[in-house]
Amino acid sequence: MDDLIPQIVSVKNVDTGPFFHLQQLYEFEFSPITKSQIDENGLYDYKSLQASWNNHSYDAHLFMYDKKPVGFCVVNLNSQINQDPDTKDIAEFFIMPNFRNKNFGEKLAHQIFDQYVGKWEVRQLIEAVQARKFWLKTINNYTKCNIEENIEEDKNGCFYVQRFSNKKI
Repeated sequence: MDDLIPQIVSVKNVDTGPFFHLQQLYEFEFSPITKSQIDENGLYDYKSLQASWNNHSYDAHLFMYDKKPVGFCVVNLNSQINQDPDTKDIAEFFIMPNFRNKNFGEKLAHQIFDQYVGKWEVRQLIEAVQARKFWLKTINNYTKCNIEENIEEDKNGCFYVQRFSNKKI
């Protein structure tokens, strides 16, 4: 797994099976922080997530390795902080645990950044310590440490936000 060649596949319908299943794992992983609850079928509330995406423009991507889905990313096509249409935002990013700590996620994040040239915001809940560590390393490596980080707050609580641009001058 040292020479991973990850692939990114665009997802046109977020109801697609592999995306749905990985989304459930993502919700499970964050449930200690978000306090998300499962329904009577043992599933996290996917419909409310899908409805929130329909209010904003977004692109969803599956991460594939050896023809198997091993993660996903949702990119909001505008800022979720100030709705700036020129700023992209990583809404969700998930890599299966056995593919972490091998630069797999970093390679995929860099590929996603390369697909959308311009300003970026990447947010993490304050309690998501490992996520923040991952994003600081990933963005610093991508931008050669040209990054701004702040703590911000909205109706959902406090979060870290990293800002950078990959626009060519």
